[in-house]
Amino acid sequence: GLLCFGAGICGVVLLEYSKQRISTVDDVGQRGLGIRVLGTVPNLARLSRAHRHDAGQAVSGILAESIDSVRTMLLQGKGSDSPRVILVTSADEHEGKTTVATHLAASLARAGRRTLLVDGDLRKPSIHTLFDQPMQAGLCEVLRDEVEVESVIQPAQVEGMWLLFAGQCDQLALASLAKESGESAFRTLRADYDFVIIDTGPVLNFADTLL
Repeated sequence: GLLCFGAGICGVVLLEYSKQRISTVDDVGQRGLGIRVLGTVPNLARLSRAHRHDAGQAVSGILAESIDSVRTMLLQGKGSDSPRVILVTSADEHEGKTTVATHLAASLARAGRRTLLVDGDLRKPSIHTLFDQPMQAGLCEVLRDEVEVESVIQPAQVEGMWLLFAGQCDQLALASLAKESGESAFRTLRADYDFVIIDTGPVLNFADTLL
């Protein structure tokens, strides 16, 4: 009797647990999250294994196609509710957020939109490395009120795309996030660019992204 009771309890727990999991795109809307899905990005590691002979070219093509679909959804937005400043994040590290942010910014620029890519991962910046640039003054210096945001924006190799690096991070810059020191800077960027794409750190590790 005790075994049957325990099995019944375990069954109820597993059933409730399965109901709270997000496994498919449809679950995002059906589970009451209230989130509009703009598109999906493929599992790059799985694609690489499936296309071992021409992995680089095949994966790049599939990724570009999926990112272009997200871009199309963004460009179809109209009115004041249409997103123009977009933050890209992930739950944990090494989930592809920087790849998505960079490709999305480049895709928007290719579509003729003035696009700024911001490295908001202050603790582990990587945008400057992707574009083969040395670390320069950037968002951290703006947060510390050392420079004006317009003076630290760099042109990218992609036409119509600009870069704002993370800069030299310290505790003062991180504390400035909580004080909303960058609010005026982002108001300026919102007015100067069609789209601002922000690559950030993972949400589970630090509070920086949420701030």
